[in-house]
Amino acid sequence: MSTKPRKKSTPMARAPEAPIPAPALPAPIATGIPPMESEIVGVFRDASSLAKENLAVFTAVNSALSEGMTRIGLELAGIARGTLEDGAGTAAALLDARTIADVAALNGDFARACVDRLVAGAMRLSELVFETASEVYEPFGARLERAFSAPPRPLRA
Repeated sequence: MSTKPRKKSTPMARAPEAPIPAPALPAPIATGIPPMESEIVGVFRDASSLAKENLAVFTAVNSALSEGMTRIGLELAGIARGTLEDGAGTAAALLDARTIADVAALNGDFARACVDRLVAGAMRLSELVFETASEVYEPFGARLERAFSAPPRPLRA
């Protein structure tokens, strides 16, 4: 089987291609309906502004919640510290007690101080919780009121 040598092909010079003209678009019908592009851009702008507002509300809510939780935590730490200080003072006084009556009196005083601190601390904690809840709800509630007070936009098919 013999193979014939192939001839080298020379590239043919091509004529430059002329650009294809774009088809002419029909003139828009003037019926008062805005073009679709402007409606899409408007919807995008509405969604973008809504997202920015929601992010601002989320940031304000998160800030108020973290500040409130810090105040509540400090109050709990203060209650615990006061109880431990009273317990240490009572323990030192129990070492110096001479009679059972002294021990009973010290124990009664310690129990009374613990109950008083518990009641006062619970009242202060409930105030802090309600303050925190109202601070957290304030930006969120304002956003909800604004959202529900806006007139509804008609849906388009």
